[in-house]
Amino acid sequence: MTDLGVDFYTISGHKIGGPKGIGALYINKKLKIAPLIVGGGQETNMRSGTENVPAIAGFAEAVKCFEKYYDKEKTRNVFDNFYKRLTNEGWIYNGSADNNGFILSLSYKGIRSEILQHLLSDEGVLIGLGSACSAKGSNNRVLSALGRTKDEIAGNIRLSFSVFTSIEDAEKACESILRNLEKLKEKMKR
Repeated sequence: MTDLGVDFYTISGHKIGGPKGIGALYINKKLKIAPLIVGGGQETNMRSGTENVPAIAGFAEAVKCFEKYYDKEKTRNVFDNFYKRLTNEGWIYNGSADNNGFILSLSYKGIRSEILQHLLSDEGVLIGLGSACSAKGSNNRVLSALGRTKDEIAGNIRLSFSVFTSIEDAEKACESILRNLEKLKEKMKR
């Protein structure tokens, strides 16, 4: 982690196919921080309590699978093709070129992403709304800081990719998004 130049780094297990509620935390050895829970001395005196061994084992297995199947070029190709296709259709990309290739945030002005989410769910395409760390409602401090309007924030969707996401799966999801966006825009015209 020292080559990243970070003091803290967190990894959520479910983001790489592991169980929810487990993760890893890197802390730069140069830093001194107070324990989260004081007591029995587990986790090098940083957090006392009984470890969730099944979740830890699941997370370890997810890390092994990730290392085995991760292909940076393939992942970038799937991600880049997906977002380029949608941005060519009027979606606004909420990110930068140096993203990780796994989480995609897009906005479409003038739609309600909740309605699109329901339409897509009926076709087996699952999307998130906003960002996982944003508050509920139309106020999203991250998207606001990027200069997005309230209408663009209301039309924000978040998609996750994995090492197992294929070009074909991404194309099907893209087609579904574009088809249902047109349905939604037609309904709004009435």
